[in-house]
Amino acid sequence: MSDLSELYKACRNGDVSTVQTLVASLSLDDINRQEPNGSTALHAASYYGHKDIVQLLLDKGACRQQLNKYNMSPADEASTPEIKKLFRRPTKERNQRFTTESLHLEWVKSAIDVREISLVNIMYTKPFKNLDEASTIICAASELQDAS
Repeated sequence: MSDLSELYKACRNGDVSTVQTLVASLSLDDINRQEPNGSTALHAASYYGHKDIVQLLLDKGACRQQLNKYNMSPADEASTPEIKKLFRRPTKERNQRFTTESLHLEWVKSAIDVREISLVNIMYTKPFKNLDEASTIICAASELQDAS
């Protein structure tokens, strides 16, 4: 396969210095690129047993969960138990993954229709005469004005 990226080839071949040079200038999308053979550079390093390269890619933020065409993650492809262990997040890191010590709270608008979910939730907690009445009250709610 001549269309394989230089990063993939270096990871497959265990060329640590080339991998270090390449990842320094590549975007995360490039690092996580799915190659024509269906795998990523992390899959290759893991499958071929290149522990140092696996660690380097993980440290750079390579995607641990991306599946290849065989529906296997890089951890599934690990050639040794030592490499498989690299994919486990330390307990401290796992526990702090979605937390912050900052007092700043950021709300993210969801792609799910907030009004529809709110309508269902309110219908189960407060009786309405009909759906039209419930919908009117929910649409007028000040908490939802920014959600539209």
